[in-house]
Amino acid sequence: MLLSEFAHEEEVFMNRVANNEALYIQREIPPEENVFERVILIDISLKNWGTPKVLAFASAIAVIKHPKAHSECKVFVLGEHSIPVSLNTVEEVIRNQNAVSPVLGVSNALERFFEEEYNGRDLEVFFITSHENVQNQHMQKVIHENRDKLKFLVTTSADGELNFYKHHKGTRKHIQKIRLPLRELWAHPPKGNKTSGSVGSGIKTAVPENYPLLFPTPKDRMETFLYEGEFYMLSNKKQLLKTYLSDNYYNKNIYQNISIQKGCEVIVENISVKPRGQFALARNKAGNYILAQYQPDRKNLSRLNLSTGEYSELNLSGLDIPVNFSLIYFNKSFFLYGLEYDNIFRINLEGNLFAERTDNNREIRKNVFRTEAELNKLKNKGIKILNNFTRIGINSAERLVVSKFALQFHSENEYWLEKNSDKIEIYAHQDKNKFTFSDGSEVITDHRGMLTFVSSNKSIPVFYMPSSHDGYIALATEKEFGGSEYYLPKKSKLKIREMEEMYFDYMEPFIKHVLEYGT
Repeated sequence: MLLSEFAHEEEVFMNRVANNEALYIQREIPPEENVFERVILIDISLKNWGTPKVLAFASAIAVIKHPKAHSECKVFVLGEHSIPVSLNTVEEVIRNQNAVSPVLGVSNALERFFEEEYNGRDLEVFFITSHENVQNQHMQKVIHENRDKLKFLVTTSADGELNFYKHHKGTRKHIQKIRLPLRELWAHPPKGNKTSGSVGSGIKTAVPENYPLLFPTPKDRMETFLYEGEFYMLSNKKQLLKTYLSDNYYNKNIYQNISIQKGCEVIVENISVKPRGQFALARNKAGNYILAQYQPDRKNLSRLNLSTGEYSELNLSGLDIPVNFSLIYFNKSFFLYGLEYDNIFRINLEGNLFAERTDNNREIRKNVFRTEAELNKLKNKGIKILNNFTRIGINSAERLVVSKFALQFHSENEYWLEKNSDKIEIYAHQDKNKFTFSDGSEVITDHRGMLTFVSSNKSIPVFYMPSSHDGYIALATEKEFGGSEYYLPKKSKLKIREMEEMYFDYMEPFIKHVLEYGT
């Protein structure tokens, strides 16, 4: 601005400036955004093989994926020639990192790049090579001659040292040095990071017999028992399960269920039994569960100790047992029982298996009626268990997706699995019953109806969720529980919290970590 303009009165001066009437020697040019194209050159010559090349690709990815990197970025590998590559996916990184060149140095390829590719364009060039290659005289000459074009130089070494240099106004300035503890990092690699096409271990991940919360109760079962006031089930998957009837809702207004039945816990698995005939359950003096089985068509009676595996059977062909007799338990013995008959058959619980005639009496009849009334409370009760896990991921609404279902907020403190309608943004890699996200976080599935969440962020404890799509869901850690009282163990010592609190403290951070650190 001309100095004469400042001689005006303040009001006149401000008025002239505001109305663009002030006189200037030369008007300032408004600042323009510095738009440039970023190019990363990676040395793949003989001296840059191994650890230096791994660090070179890692440095390139760090530059490309930096949160503040908004410029277009192209990557070339330099050997005998400069070859464009892409590092947008895990598969591309693996494939291009395997590229090698037998030449001892890439000074010629670097020189040709600046002569042919640069061509006066507005580029920001990064050159990543090993420290040893920079010592080469020809390489030093090429770098020096193109110092105005080469913005950044990054050197790597086999011991994990990276040095970053910046060329500014013809001089090279060292801006940062990083030393990675490679021995420590590679001794404890992060879990997971497998691609969808990689081959898994082929070994199923072990799961516990029970969890801090109950399993969903299956609808399909061979038999339901009442023994000493406790409810048991023999499932179609040959498990002995113990279930409960709810007698104490800790928040009836929120956690109500259409059934008074609760979930179940596993007592014995992999029972060697055929799904036919009638069953009865008892415990012997040693506390072992004894399963009796009666097959009327074959006139066969068997007894199996579920703890020791001891098995015995008895053919009843000569006893003339009526067709409508059923197998029951009463007062430390099994019975083949008919309501209208005076004589029934008693089967011993321990010792050599035998069946003997005995009188039917009023106490046995009362017990049968009482047991039948109690078991009717469990009749046709059960939950749809999701146990065919085809995929696990996170959708665009940042919700967990399990097979075809997404974990949805239903109403205050209520979450359940509903059909997913959003695009899945991130998938987990499946290896048998373990699904691993690219950040290393894991979801371990259990066909009995349970999911275990193990985050790669160690500040998030392991937590569990039942996999049922029939009613409200629960979440639990080893210390806390929230959600439907259906899944709360009867004698649990877990701290009870609201489901919404459990979701925001455990599930949401798990998902956020996958989205932030996964690919």
